[in-house]
Formats: sequence, structure tokens, C-alpha cells
Amino acid sequence: MANIAREIANNRMALIQTLEPFSGQSKRSGESEFGGKIFYWSEEVINASNEFNQLNIYVGIDKDSIIYELNTFIEKQ
Repeated sequence: MANIAREIANNRMALIQTLEPFSGQSKRSGESEFGGKIFYWSEEVINASNEFNQLNIYVGIDKDSIIYELNTFIEKQ
């Protein structure tokens, strides 16, 4: 199950960098279906420097549990 959660987090990161960039908000959440199961994700962007934001993505099997966490830095647009 953690492998699926990792793929969801990677997909969310790709979407953030292309089709769904953060626009004036610092947190958001949603759900994704994968392998016939529903996974819940949440994302937050934190100002890290003049050039980079810290991106945290959390994925779980319900809204209150995290089975995978992705933390990285992304260049500001």
C-alpha cells in the first residue's frame, strides 16, 4: 500500500509543477482512486527562501492517517 501512496504523491508533485500550481493558497487536499481504493492526500507549500518553496505531500488511507510523506523543494515560478 505504501508503494501506491508513493505513486500518488509523485503524481501530485508532477501536477503541482505543471497543471495545478499553487496560486495564492498554501494548503489543499483531495482524494485519488488507485487500484480500486480511495487514498486521501493533502499538500502544503511553505516559503523557504527567495528562490524556493518547500512542498510537503501527505497520502493516507483515510483523512487522519499518513502512510507516505514526500518533502521536497520546488523553484518559485
